[in-house]
Amino acid sequence: MRNPATDLIALRPDWLDERLLALIARPIENSEEAKRTFIELLAQPSLQGDALLADLPKLLRFHTTCAMHDGALASMISIHYNLCMGSIKSMGNDSDYVRSLYKQLNEGTAIGVYLATELGYGSNLFSLETEARYCPERQIFVLDSPSRQSYKFMPNSTHSPLPKIAVVMARLMVNDKFIGILPFLVPLHAGDTAFPGVRITALGHKPGMHLDNAMTSFENVELPYEALLQRGTIELDRDGQLRTLATTRSQRFMRSIERVQSGKLCMASCALAVAMAGLHINYTYAQKRQTFSPGGPVNLLAHPTYRHPLAIDVVTNLVHAAWLEQIVAGHGKDALKPLAPDVLNEVAILKAVSTWASQDILVRCRERCGAQGMFAANKIIGYLLNNNGAITAEGENLVIMLKAAAYFMKHAAPASAHAVKGKKRQRLLEHLDTCIDLIRSGIADKRDRFLQSEDMLLLAKLLGVRMASVRYLAHIDESPLDGVILDVFLLSQLEQHAVALVRTQAASSRQIRNWANRKQALLVQHAPLILERLKRMDMRMLEVPISSDSYIEHYASRHHDGQAA
Repeated sequence: MRNPATDLIALRPDWLDERLLALIARPIENSEEAKRTFIELLAQPSLQGDALLADLPKLLRFHTTCAMHDGALASMISIHYNLCMGSIKSMGNDSDYVRSLYKQLNEGTAIGVYLATELGYGSNLFSLETEARYCPERQIFVLDSPSRQSYKFMPNSTHSPLPKIAVVMARLMVNDKFIGILPFLVPLHAGDTAFPGVRITALGHKPGMHLDNAMTSFENVELPYEALLQRGTIELDRDGQLRTLATTRSQRFMRSIERVQSGKLCMASCALAVAMAGLHINYTYAQKRQTFSPGGPVNLLAHPTYRHPLAIDVVTNLVHAAWLEQIVAGHGKDALKPLAPDVLNEVAILKAVSTWASQDILVRCRERCGAQGMFAANKIIGYLLNNNGAITAEGENLVIMLKAAAYFMKHAAPASAHAVKGKKRQRLLEHLDTCIDLIRSGIADKRDRFLQSEDMLLLAKLLGVRMASVRYLAHIDESPLDGVILDVFLLSQLEQHAVALVRTQAASSRQIRNWANRKQALLVQHAPLILERLKRMDMRMLEVPISSDSYIEHYASRHHDGQAA
């Protein structure tokens, strides 16, 4: 079996040469340094957007490599390539205006920005207020921010040495009729000078995140007819005649934010990568750090209370990484290809489940490394802060989980009842399937939608366990350890959802106690082998003080020389 931790979640993608890796790994202390590194990356011929958008696995590997060195870099490349360039390439009509701006973005002479969220609108973007009115007599759009709550509230939008070009989500108004939320291609500024009618005000600093953030508003900004990115949604003629291709406003909106949907894959890949890197740092440190025992000094891993939770975290991350890899393999290389509805909603659950799990994993990694885990130089605390951003980015987790659950109430989710080796594993999956079916039935019987919401969230979480397990089953080979990894994952997840299993009578309390004992027995026997999966990762470009050959020598030598550690 290929180890997913070294495939999509790769620390050293083979297409990045040593020079580029060194550039990505260069220490970044603030947002200005992050901008400079990002601008240098954009100038690299091998990182042109056309090439990356034609190769989804490569685009995701680029995200993960950047995320493990600095979360701001990962955010900026996601905005530039996926959200901005991806929107233009998939929805822009062929015109000199679009070609000229896209060329600048592709060649790295301008920075791409995506302006959707507003001061008063986040998960309810369908109600945003920024407005673009079409004037057929002049063949222009007039872009306006009609209220304070309509100010755009997004990252990577302050002034920079390179011009910034934005895809701006706005309400299209034609003859005073609201047509839908559509994207517009808008140059924001060149250097320190904003274009007429564009106002940009920097927001405060996010601790531990080297990403600039700003409010952006528009006042009578005139845009050419070609600025509307409408391909595949509507056909608005220059004279103001309209033909709709996506028949409802909701369909037009979903088409317009397609790149946000694919961005969930980017966020999941970043979260899984930083969690895996944090686990590797934790594991390496634990092998060196000595502590007491009845028989004398031992390393931290000698204690089951340390070793077993670490192994469970590795298992969770490996299964989620395989889930991501299987989705990407089934989707194909074209990053612009729309996600099918079933896959789109599975990706929403993947993004939420993996970013939440990564957050929990990183909290535990920080704690297991003690005070060392608090220092920025050891990266774990930075991963934790930046993963918080992934939880919110491209759809807040709670909201997208509820939407995905609503979808799967109407459409059958992938079942786990296909051929599974091992009767015990098959029975675990059957208990899970039974619980899912009973919760679905219970939701259908409730008339009050607000009372349904907690069960809807639970349904989405359980579907996530099933989806991850099914994807992992498709990924593994005959290795006995792969089966152990899946069993430990399933047993741990079912234990977390014990209340739901008992409440629905999908399992008894006795069965759950037996599963806990079985999980413990598997960990006693296999935890060291599970942890050795981390050794497959190449960490040479990501060495931190506590993962170095001797962290004591690292700190002591700097103390002796009077250097900052």
